Amino acid sequence: MTMHSKYLLIFFLVLFIPSFSHATKSTLTANANFNSAMIHKQNREFSDALADIEQAIRYNPTMGYYQQKAFIHLSMVETAEAISTFQKALRLFPNDPLYAETMWLLGRTYLANGNAVEAEKRFNFFLKNSKLKKSPFRNNAIFRLAITYVLQNRWQEALDTLTENSVSTMAGLFWRAKILYQLNRKPEATELFEKVIQSNPYDYYGILAARHLNKPIIVPTSTEKWPIYFFDLFKQNAEVNDLDPFLLISIAKSESNFVSDRISKAQAFGVMQLLRVTAARFGYDCSLLDPECNIKIGAEYLKLLHDEISFKFNPETEKHTLTFNFAAYNAGEDAVFGWIDKFNTFANTDIDLFVEFIPYGETRDYVKNTYANSIIYSLIYSELPYEQWCQNESNRTQ
Repeated sequence: MTMHSKYLLIFFLVLFIPSFSHATKSTLTANANFNSAMIHKQNREFSDALADIEQAIRYNPTMGYYQQKAFIHLSMVETAEAISTFQKALRLFPNDPLYAETMWLLGRTYLANGNAVEAEKRFNFFLKNSKLKKSPFRNNAIFRLAITYVLQNRWQEALDTLTENSVSTMAGLFWRAKILYQLNRKPEATELFEKVIQSNPYDYYGILAARHLNKPIIVPTSTEKWPIYFFDLFKQNAEVNDLDPFLLISIAKSESNFVSDRISKAQAFGVMQLLRVTAARFGYDCSLLDPECNIKIGAEYLKLLHDEISFKFNPETEKHTLTFNFAAYNAGEDAVFGWIDKFNTFANTDIDLFVEFIPYGETRDYVKNTYANSIIYSLIYSELPYEQWCQNESNRTQ
Protein backbone atom coordinates (compact mmCIF):
# COMPACT_ATOMS: atom_id res chain seq x y z
CA MET A 1 0.00 0.00 0.00
CA THR A 2 1.46 3.36 -1.01
CA MET A 3 1.22 6.40 1.24
CA HIS A 4 -1.17 7.97 -1.29
CA SER A 5 -3.54 4.99 -1.36
CA LYS A 6 -3.45 4.67 2.41
CA TYR A 7 -4.61 8.25 2.95
CA LEU A 8 -7.25 7.92 0.24
CA LEU A 9 -8.63 4.93 2.14
CA ILE A 10 -8.62 6.82 5.43
CA PHE A 11 -10.29 9.85 3.75
CA PHE A 12 -13.00 7.59 2.33
CA LEU A 13 -13.62 5.88 5.67
CA VAL A 14 -13.88 9.11 7.64
CA LEU A 15 -15.93 11.26 5.24
CA PHE A 16 -18.06 8.97 3.15
CA ILE A 17 -19.42 6.47 5.66
CA PRO A 18 -21.34 8.76 8.01
CA SER A 19 -23.55 5.92 9.18
CA PHE A 20 -20.60 4.30 10.93
CA SER A 21 -20.13 5.03 14.61
CA HIS A 22 -17.06 6.93 15.74
CA ALA A 23 -15.67 3.72 17.28
CA THR A 24 -16.08 1.84 14.01
CA LYS A 25 -14.38 4.62 12.06
CA SER A 26 -11.50 4.60 14.53
CA THR A 27 -11.11 0.82 14.22
CA LEU A 28 -11.10 0.92 10.41
CA THR A 29 -8.65 3.82 10.36
CA ALA A 30 -6.39 1.96 12.78
CA ASN A 31 -6.54 -1.14 10.58
CA ALA A 32 -5.51 0.90 7.54
CA ASN A 33 -2.56 2.35 9.45
CA PHE A 34 -1.63 -1.10 10.77
CA ASN A 35 -1.65 -2.65 7.29
CA SER A 36 0.49 0.19 5.99
CA ALA A 37 2.92 -0.28 8.90
CA MET A 38 3.32 -3.99 8.12
CA ILE A 39 4.09 -3.24 4.46
CA HIS A 40 6.69 -0.66 5.46
CA LYS A 41 8.19 -3.11 7.95
CA GLN A 42 8.36 -5.82 5.30
CA ASN A 43 10.20 -3.39 3.03
CA ARG A 44 12.54 -2.47 5.91
CA GLU A 45 11.20 1.10 5.97
CA PHE A 46 11.17 1.06 9.74
CA SER A 47 10.73 4.78 10.45
CA ASP A 48 7.60 4.87 8.27
CA ALA A 49 6.39 1.63 9.87
CA LEU A 50 6.82 3.13 13.34
CA ALA A 51 4.91 6.28 12.39
CA ASP A 52 2.02 4.23 11.01
CA ILE A 53 1.78 1.84 13.97
CA GLU A 54 1.75 4.80 16.35
CA GLN A 55 -1.21 6.20 14.40
CA ALA A 56 -2.94 2.81 14.65
CA ILE A 57 -2.44 2.87 18.44
CA ARG A 58 -3.78 6.43 18.59
CA TYR A 59 -7.04 5.42 16.89
CA ASN A 60 -7.47 1.99 18.49
CA PRO A 61 -4.96 1.02 21.21
CA THR A 62 -4.65 -2.76 21.45
CA MET A 63 -2.03 -5.08 22.87
CA GLY A 64 -1.47 -6.53 19.40
CA TYR A 65 -0.57 -3.10 18.03
CA TYR A 66 1.77 -2.48 20.95
CA GLN A 67 3.46 -5.81 20.24
CA GLN A 68 4.05 -4.79 16.64
CA LYS A 69 5.42 -1.43 17.74
CA ALA A 70 7.92 -3.26 19.96
CA PHE A 71 8.89 -5.55 17.07
CA ILE A 72 9.57 -2.51 14.87
CA HIS A 73 11.78 -1.03 17.61
CA LEU A 74 13.68 -4.34 17.76
CA SER A 75 14.15 -4.24 13.98
CA MET A 76 15.65 -0.77 14.46
CA VAL A 77 17.93 -2.16 17.22
CA GLU A 78 16.12 0.03 19.75
CA THR A 79 15.94 -2.52 22.55
CA ALA A 80 15.19 -0.08 25.37
CA GLU A 81 12.22 1.32 23.44
CA ALA A 82 10.97 -2.21 22.71
CA ILE A 83 11.16 -3.15 26.40
CA SER A 84 9.32 0.03 27.39
CA THR A 85 6.60 -0.72 24.81
CA PHE A 86 6.09 -4.29 26.07
CA GLN A 87 5.93 -3.01 29.66
CA LYS A 88 3.33 -0.38 28.76
CA ALA A 89 1.20 -3.00 27.00
CA LEU A 90 1.27 -5.22 30.09
CA ARG A 91 0.20 -2.30 32.30
CA LEU A 92 -2.64 -1.23 29.99
CA PHE A 93 -4.10 -4.65 29.18
CA PRO A 94 -3.72 -6.97 32.22
CA ASN A 95 -6.64 -9.17 31.13
CA ASP A 96 -5.89 -9.33 27.42
CA PRO A 97 -5.58 -12.80 25.80
CA LEU A 98 -2.14 -11.70 24.53
CA TYR A 99 -0.90 -10.94 28.07
CA ALA A 100 1.04 -14.22 28.48
CA GLU A 101 2.63 -13.91 25.05
CA THR A 102 3.68 -10.33 25.76
CA MET A 103 5.19 -11.34 29.11
CA TRP A 104 7.18 -14.07 27.33
CA LEU A 105 8.31 -11.62 24.64
CA LEU A 106 9.46 -9.17 27.32
CA GLY A 107 11.51 -11.88 29.02
CA ARG A 108 13.05 -12.91 25.71
CA THR A 109 13.94 -9.28 24.93
CA TYR A 110 15.56 -8.76 28.32
CA LEU A 111 17.64 -11.90 27.78
CA ALA A 112 18.73 -10.79 24.31
CA ASN A 113 19.80 -7.50 25.87
CA GLY A 114 22.03 -9.32 28.36
CA ASN A 115 19.79 -8.73 31.39
CA ALA A 116 19.42 -12.21 32.89
CA VAL A 117 17.94 -10.94 36.17
CA GLU A 118 14.93 -9.25 34.54
CA ALA A 119 14.51 -12.10 32.04
CA GLU A 120 14.42 -14.60 34.89
CA LYS A 121 11.60 -12.66 36.59
CA ARG A 122 9.42 -12.76 33.47
CA PHE A 123 10.01 -16.45 32.74
CA ASN A 124 9.39 -17.35 36.39
CA PHE A 125 6.02 -15.65 36.06
CA PHE A 126 4.83 -18.71 34.10
CA LEU A 127 5.89 -21.09 36.87
CA LYS A 128 4.35 -19.10 39.70
CA ASN A 129 1.05 -18.12 38.06
CA SER A 130 -1.40 -21.02 38.25
CA LYS A 131 -3.64 -19.38 35.61
CA LEU A 132 -0.91 -19.90 32.99
CA LYS A 133 -0.53 -23.66 33.38
CA LYS A 134 -2.27 -24.17 30.05
CA SER A 135 -0.64 -21.23 28.26
CA PRO A 136 0.99 -22.24 24.95
CA PHE A 137 3.98 -20.11 26.02
CA ARG A 138 4.53 -21.86 29.34
CA ASN A 139 6.82 -24.66 28.12
CA ASN A 140 8.82 -22.22 26.03
CA ALA A 141 9.18 -19.92 29.05
CA ILE A 142 10.39 -22.85 31.17
CA PHE A 143 12.95 -23.74 28.49
CA ARG A 144 14.11 -20.10 28.27
CA LEU A 145 14.38 -19.93 32.07
CA ALA A 146 16.64 -23.00 32.04
CA ILE A 147 18.77 -21.42 29.28
CA THR A 148 19.00 -18.24 31.39
CA TYR A 149 20.39 -20.30 34.28
CA VAL A 150 22.86 -22.10 32.00
CA LEU A 151 24.13 -18.76 30.68
CA GLN A 152 25.08 -17.99 34.28
CA ASN A 153 26.50 -21.48 35.00
CA ARG A 154 23.68 -22.12 37.49
CA TRP A 155 23.50 -25.77 36.50
CA GLN A 156 21.47 -27.26 39.33
CA GLU A 157 18.79 -24.58 39.02
CA ALA A 158 18.70 -25.25 35.29
CA LEU A 159 18.17 -28.96 35.93
CA ASP A 160 15.47 -28.28 38.54
CA THR A 161 13.69 -26.11 35.96
CA LEU A 162 14.05 -28.43 32.98
CA THR A 163 12.51 -31.44 34.70
CA GLU A 164 11.76 -34.75 33.00
CA ASN A 165 8.05 -33.88 33.01
CA SER A 166 8.64 -30.53 31.27
CA VAL A 167 10.86 -31.93 28.50
CA SER A 168 8.76 -32.54 25.40
CA THR A 169 11.00 -31.37 22.54
CA MET A 170 14.33 -32.31 20.99
CA ALA A 171 15.74 -29.03 22.30
CA GLY A 172 14.59 -29.81 25.84
CA LEU A 173 15.98 -33.36 25.76
CA PHE A 174 19.31 -32.20 24.38
CA TRP A 175 19.76 -29.43 26.94
CA ARG A 176 18.71 -31.62 29.86
CA ALA A 177 21.40 -34.06 28.69
CA LYS A 178 24.02 -31.27 28.53
CA ILE A 179 23.06 -30.05 31.99
CA LEU A 180 23.27 -33.59 33.43
CA TYR A 181 26.68 -34.04 31.81
CA GLN A 182 27.91 -30.77 33.33
CA LEU A 183 26.71 -31.98 36.75
CA ASN A 184 28.81 -35.14 36.26
CA ARG A 185 25.74 -37.36 35.86
CA LYS A 186 27.20 -38.83 32.70
CA PRO A 187 25.27 -42.12 32.44
CA GLU A 188 21.96 -40.22 32.55
CA ALA A 189 23.29 -37.67 30.08
CA THR A 190 24.46 -40.37 27.68
CA GLU A 191 21.07 -42.07 27.80
CA LEU A 192 19.34 -38.81 26.86
CA PHE A 193 21.86 -37.99 24.12
CA GLU A 194 21.21 -41.46 22.64
CA LYS A 195 17.47 -40.80 22.80
CA VAL A 196 17.93 -37.55 20.86
CA ILE A 197 19.98 -39.33 18.18
CA GLN A 198 17.43 -42.12 17.85
CA SER A 199 14.61 -39.60 17.49
CA ASN A 200 16.23 -38.05 14.42
CA PRO A 201 19.97 -38.47 13.68
CA TYR A 202 19.83 -35.80 10.94
CA ASP A 203 18.09 -33.13 13.02
CA TYR A 204 20.23 -30.28 14.40
CA TYR A 205 20.03 -31.69 17.93
CA GLY A 206 20.63 -35.23 16.72
CA ILE A 207 23.87 -34.09 15.08
CA LEU A 208 24.95 -32.16 18.19
CA ALA A 209 24.18 -35.17 20.40
CA ALA A 210 26.30 -37.41 18.18
CA ARG A 211 29.16 -34.93 18.48
CA HIS A 212 28.91 -34.91 22.25
CA LEU A 213 29.17 -38.70 22.29
CA ASN A 214 31.88 -38.72 19.59
CA LYS A 215 29.66 -40.96 17.49
CA PRO A 216 29.87 -40.95 13.69
CA ILE A 217 26.87 -39.75 11.70
CA ILE A 218 25.51 -42.54 9.51
CA VAL A 219 25.02 -41.81 5.80
CA PRO A 220 21.27 -41.46 5.03
CA THR A 221 19.80 -44.37 3.10
CA SER A 222 17.90 -41.92 0.90
CA THR A 223 19.08 -38.56 -0.46
CA GLU A 224 15.57 -37.41 -1.41
CA LYS A 225 15.51 -34.74 1.33
CA TRP A 226 18.88 -33.40 0.25
CA PRO A 227 18.82 -32.83 -3.52
CA ILE A 228 21.59 -30.84 -5.13
CA TYR A 229 21.50 -28.47 -8.09
CA PHE A 230 24.03 -26.11 -9.69
CA PHE A 231 26.88 -28.04 -8.04
CA ASP A 232 29.51 -26.86 -10.53
CA LEU A 233 28.57 -23.22 -9.85
CA PHE A 234 28.72 -23.72 -6.09
CA LYS A 235 32.06 -25.53 -6.33
CA GLN A 236 33.59 -22.95 -8.66
CA ASN A 237 32.56 -19.95 -6.55
CA ALA A 238 33.53 -21.69 -3.31
CA GLU A 239 37.05 -22.26 -4.64
CA VAL A 240 37.40 -18.61 -5.75
CA ASN A 241 36.35 -17.38 -2.30
CA ASP A 242 38.10 -20.06 -0.23
CA LEU A 243 34.83 -21.47 1.09
CA ASP A 244 33.43 -24.94 1.64
CA PRO A 245 30.94 -25.49 -1.23
CA PHE A 246 28.59 -27.31 1.13
CA LEU A 247 28.15 -24.14 3.17
CA LEU A 248 26.87 -22.35 0.07
CA ILE A 249 24.71 -25.33 -0.85
CA SER A 250 23.15 -25.53 2.63
CA ILE A 251 22.35 -21.80 2.53
CA ALA A 252 20.72 -22.19 -0.89
CA LYS A 253 18.71 -25.13 0.47
CA SER A 254 17.43 -23.00 3.37
CA GLU A 255 16.89 -19.86 1.30
CA SER A 256 15.16 -21.11 -1.83
CA ASN A 257 15.38 -24.89 -2.01
CA PHE A 258 17.40 -24.18 -5.21
CA VAL A 259 14.46 -22.50 -7.01
CA SER A 260 16.25 -20.02 -9.25
CA ASP A 261 13.24 -17.78 -10.01
CA ARG A 262 11.98 -17.46 -6.44
CA ILE A 263 11.13 -13.92 -5.30
CA SER A 264 10.22 -13.42 -1.65
CA LYS A 265 7.77 -10.91 -0.21
CA ALA A 266 10.79 -8.94 0.98
CA GLN A 267 12.04 -8.78 -2.63
CA ALA A 268 14.89 -11.26 -2.17
CA PHE A 269 15.78 -12.98 -5.43
CA GLY A 270 16.91 -16.32 -6.73
CA VAL A 271 18.86 -19.29 -5.41
CA MET A 272 20.66 -17.41 -2.63
CA GLN A 273 17.72 -15.01 -1.99
CA LEU A 274 19.69 -11.80 -2.51
CA LEU A 275 18.45 -8.25 -2.12
CA ARG A 276 19.20 -5.74 -4.86
CA VAL A 277 21.11 -3.66 -2.34
CA THR A 278 23.44 -6.63 -1.73
CA ALA A 279 24.16 -6.96 -5.45
CA ALA A 280 24.82 -3.21 -5.64
CA ARG A 281 27.17 -3.50 -2.68
CA PHE A 282 29.44 -5.70 -4.82
CA GLY A 283 28.99 -3.63 -7.97
CA TYR A 284 26.93 -6.15 -9.94
CA ASP A 285 24.16 -5.23 -12.36
CA CYS A 286 23.17 -8.69 -13.59
CA SER A 287 19.87 -10.53 -13.22
CA LEU A 288 19.52 -11.97 -9.74
CA LEU A 289 17.31 -14.70 -11.18
CA ASP A 290 20.29 -15.97 -13.19
CA PRO A 291 21.86 -18.76 -11.06
CA GLU A 292 25.37 -17.99 -12.29
CA CYS A 293 25.11 -14.34 -11.24
CA ASN A 294 23.17 -15.10 -8.06
CA ILE A 295 25.52 -17.77 -6.70
CA LYS A 296 28.58 -15.65 -7.55
CA ILE A 297 27.26 -12.71 -5.48
CA GLY A 298 26.05 -15.01 -2.70
CA ALA A 299 29.52 -16.56 -2.39
CA GLU A 300 31.19 -13.16 -2.25
CA TYR A 301 28.71 -12.02 0.36
CA LEU A 302 29.32 -15.10 2.55
CA LYS A 303 33.08 -14.56 2.22
CA LEU A 304 32.63 -10.93 3.29
CA LEU A 305 30.62 -11.98 6.34
CA HIS A 306 33.28 -14.54 7.27
CA ASP A 307 36.08 -11.98 6.99
CA GLU A 308 34.19 -9.28 8.91
CA ILE A 309 33.33 -11.64 11.77
CA SER A 310 36.88 -13.03 11.90
CA PHE A 311 38.33 -9.51 11.97
CA LYS A 312 35.96 -8.13 14.59
CA PHE A 313 36.21 -10.89 17.19
CA ASN A 314 39.07 -12.59 18.99
CA PRO A 315 40.50 -16.02 18.01
CA GLU A 316 38.41 -17.84 20.61
CA THR A 317 35.24 -16.47 18.99
CA GLU A 318 36.63 -16.76 15.47
CA LYS A 319 36.59 -20.56 15.55
CA HIS A 320 32.80 -20.40 15.63
CA THR A 321 32.40 -18.27 12.50
CA LEU A 322 30.39 -21.02 10.78
CA THR A 323 27.43 -20.48 13.13
CA PHE A 324 27.88 -16.71 13.07
CA ASN A 325 28.06 -16.68 9.24
CA PHE A 326 24.73 -18.46 8.94
CA ALA A 327 23.12 -16.07 11.44
CA ALA A 328 24.55 -13.01 9.65
CA TYR A 329 23.42 -14.23 6.23
CA ASN A 330 19.86 -14.36 7.52
CA ALA A 331 19.69 -11.40 9.91
CA GLY A 332 22.53 -9.13 8.77
CA GLU A 333 25.98 -8.66 10.24
CA ASP A 334 25.09 -5.64 12.41
CA ALA A 335 22.44 -7.61 14.29
CA VAL A 336 24.79 -10.56 14.81
CA PHE A 337 27.64 -8.33 16.01
CA GLY A 338 25.25 -6.93 18.62
CA TRP A 339 24.13 -10.40 19.69
CA ILE A 340 27.71 -11.62 20.08
CA ASP A 341 28.62 -8.57 22.19
CA LYS A 342 25.63 -9.18 24.51
CA PHE A 343 26.24 -12.95 24.60
CA ASN A 344 29.88 -12.48 25.62
CA THR A 345 28.77 -10.66 28.79
CA PHE A 346 27.52 -13.98 30.23
CA ALA A 347 29.65 -16.47 32.14
CA ASN A 348 28.95 -19.32 29.73
CA THR A 349 29.80 -18.71 26.05
CA ASP A 350 29.25 -22.24 24.71
CA ILE A 351 28.45 -21.95 20.97
CA ASP A 352 25.44 -24.29 21.37
CA LEU A 353 24.13 -21.75 23.85
CA PHE A 354 24.63 -18.84 21.44
CA VAL A 355 22.23 -20.45 18.97
CA GLU A 356 19.53 -20.63 21.67
CA PHE A 357 20.34 -17.03 22.64
CA ILE A 358 19.53 -15.66 19.15
CA PRO A 359 16.49 -13.43 19.75
CA TYR A 360 14.88 -13.83 16.31
CA GLY A 361 12.99 -17.11 16.10
CA GLU A 362 13.32 -17.16 12.31
CA THR A 363 17.11 -16.73 12.49
CA ARG A 364 17.43 -19.28 15.29
CA ASP A 365 15.61 -21.92 13.24
CA TYR A 366 17.53 -20.89 10.11
CA VAL A 367 20.89 -21.42 11.80
CA LYS A 368 19.85 -24.82 13.15
CA ASN A 369 18.49 -26.06 9.82
CA THR A 370 21.34 -24.66 7.73
CA TYR A 371 24.00 -26.04 10.05
CA ALA A 372 22.40 -29.50 9.99
CA ASN A 373 22.09 -29.38 6.18
CA SER A 374 25.75 -28.36 5.81
CA ILE A 375 26.76 -31.52 7.69
CA ILE A 376 24.41 -33.85 5.81
CA TYR A 377 25.23 -32.45 2.36
CA SER A 378 28.93 -32.83 3.07
CA LEU A 379 28.37 -36.36 4.37
CA ILE A 380 26.40 -37.43 1.28
CA TYR A 381 28.29 -35.68 -1.52
CA SER A 382 31.86 -35.34 -0.24
CA GLU A 383 34.47 -37.12 -2.37
CA LEU A 384 36.32 -38.18 0.77
CA PRO A 385 36.10 -41.79 2.00
CA TYR A 386 33.64 -42.10 4.86
CA GLU A 387 36.31 -42.79 7.50
CA GLN A 388 38.31 -39.75 6.46
CA TRP A 389 35.17 -37.60 6.36
CA CYS A 390 34.34 -38.67 9.93
CA GLN A 391 37.86 -37.79 11.05
CA ASN A 392 37.71 -34.36 9.39
CA GLU A 393 34.24 -33.71 10.81
CA SER A 394 35.35 -34.56 14.35
CA ASN A 395 37.98 -31.81 14.09
CA ARG A 396 35.64 -29.19 12.61
CA THR A 397 34.18 -26.46 14.81
CA GLN A 398 30.79 -24.87 14.57
